[in-house]
Amino acid sequence: SFVEEEDLGLLLEGLDVPIARILGEMESVGFAVDRVLLRNLVQEFSEGKNKAERGAHKAIGWEFNLDSQSEVRDLLFAKLKLPPGHKTKSGELSTDRDVLIALIDKHPVVTFILQHRDTTNLLKAASASLREVDEASGQVLVSLNQVAAVTSRISASKPALQAVPVRNAEGLRLREAFLPSPGCLLISADYSQIELRILAHLSGDEKLLEDFRTGADIHTLTAVALLGATK
Repeated sequence: SFVEEEDLGLLLEGLDVPIARILGEMESVGFAVDRVLLRNLVQEFSEGKNKAERGAHKAIGWEFNLDSQSEVRDLLFAKLKLPPGHKTKSGELSTDRDVLIALIDKHPVVTFILQHRDTTNLLKAASASLREVDEASGQVLVSLNQVAAVTSRISASKPALQAVPVRNAEGLRLREAFLPSPGCLLISADYSQIELRILAHLSGDEKLLEDFRTGADIHTLTAVALLGATK
């Protein structure tokens, strides 16, 4: 078998299978949620989305579909003649968050487009979480995926908990809807570039170690050093 050929038996039996059992237990138990808070957030985010849509329409004087990337692209770059940013892999002008943030001072409609996009994502996350609540237990029975993410991280689906937006206070409020079970704690942790930290430790590279000690932006410094990019 592939496991035997690649000498992966120890990894399979010592790590992957035990983790699969733990994830299975976690799925059967689920996550406790505050359904009242979720319902209130769904209503609040829905109202926020509609308010941003009305603001965008008023800012330009006509209606357009803010959920359509092609209509947003046409509005910004064809009709309003705003300076474009980078292109997507398909060759289209991008309307991603970085591009929109760079255009905020160019026209007031951009702020409303960003607000609409943020509240739409929050509404989707809140609605998905509420939809997956098991009526019998009151828990969200999340599907935990051990090998789905290309980064090898464990991911969740139905709902995608790792995709809950946290750029703003509203996203953090959505996270507050997930509660620890009685007698338990809910801990949020981030490994913060653990691979690069291990690399710095094993290699003993003084520059890399110093960058971590001073809290420097490793990715920016790497681009400057290797690609000649500007900070």
